[in-house]
Amino acid sequence: MNEFNKNHEKEAVSFFRSDKTAILSTISKKYDGYPFGSFVTYVSGWDRTIFLYLSNLADHTKNLKNNQKSCITLLKKNKNGDVQNSARLTLMGNLEEVPKMINEKCKERFQNIFPESKVYAQMHDFNFYQITVNQARWIGGFGKISWLDPKNWMKVPAPGLDSYEECFSSIATLSFLFIGIVFGQQYFSPLIPNNYFSPGASYLAKGGIYSVIYIFCETVLFI
Repeated sequence: MNEFNKNHEKEAVSFFRSDKTAILSTISKKYDGYPFGSFVTYVSGWDRTIFLYLSNLADHTKNLKNNQKSCITLLKKNKNGDVQNSARLTLMGNLEEVPKMINEKCKERFQNIFPESKVYAQMHDFNFYQITVNQARWIGGFGKISWLDPKNWMKVPAPGLDSYEECFSSIATLSFLFIGIVFGQQYFSPLIPNNYFSPGASYLAKGGIYSVIYIFCETVLFI
């Protein structure tokens, strides 16, 4: 069982939060899977997600659309002594476009740190991307080397958005149920015998059945 070094974790997070430039490595689409490195600026999220502002015309963006596996390397060069004793942090994960639900929060955070990035907003080929970290490797210098606890680098919902994916799913479910109750009951209740439902059947239960019938007809028969 791994025992993660808490001191290394603190040093790595402090470095991660204080820096804002890195080398992004993606898997080349053009050159048969070779690693492709490029200089990028980044901001750290409310958790430890990495946000990038990338052009669709850049090779690293073309690469990530083909293969999301990526790596970002942060380096703090040792100016006093052996350069090999420099601190560096390597973060591996999947690189993907930022969901629309948090795009504005991401934009606000990025432009607060990089005001000059507002100019890029006038170009239609720039979008926000995020790396969801699944592995982290810290080298703080000689003898300060370890893999960090991946659980501490997991993505969490943005502030004010309680698990936006679950929220969206719930809204979609309620919407389908509403459609079933309104339209399904209107069009299909005459086709269902009066004694089909038990006397105690709830309105939502009936609506659920009408939803299934309505959506099936809408998607399979009518499209």
